[in-house]
Amino acid sequence: MNNQNLFIGIFLFFCLPKFVLGQEADKFKGIWQGKLNDSVEIFEYVLNIDKVKANTFTGTTYSNGKNFYCETSVKGFIKANKINITEEKVINTNYPNKVALCLLSFFLTIEKTQLSGHFIPRNNFSTCGDGSVIFQKIEKKVPIKA
Repeated sequence: MNNQNLFIGIFLFFCLPKFVLGQEADKFKGIWQGKLNDSVEIFEYVLNIDKVKANTFTGTTYSNGKNFYCETSVKGFIKANKINITEEKVINTNYPNKVALCLLSFFLTIEKTQLSGHFIPRNNFSTCGDGSVIFQKIEKKVPIKA
């Protein structure tokens, strides 16, 4: 094998998988809208995935319930057709007792433009529940210029 073929072989072995995985992971960037159902209340929930690196990502969530609003930072991990998401900390809320808020972990399955699965609380407050969730990817629409 000559040096050029050796170089191409090494390049393809090390760089191509990262390029393909990076493009695959990038398709998760954007806004995912859904509803959390914890059997007591249904919350409007938005997941914004803004930074993707290989198979990990960071982002922000926004949840709304009756007289309730909360924004959290999240980290996540993508493997095959599964996504795990962890709410890291509360950024903003109208809830008077911020330290009593439930942070969640999500275990989701990927199906095209939908994420579905369940969530569990990361803390053990009596008011924290588990439940199910379905997210739909919101596609950005580019205006047509006349």
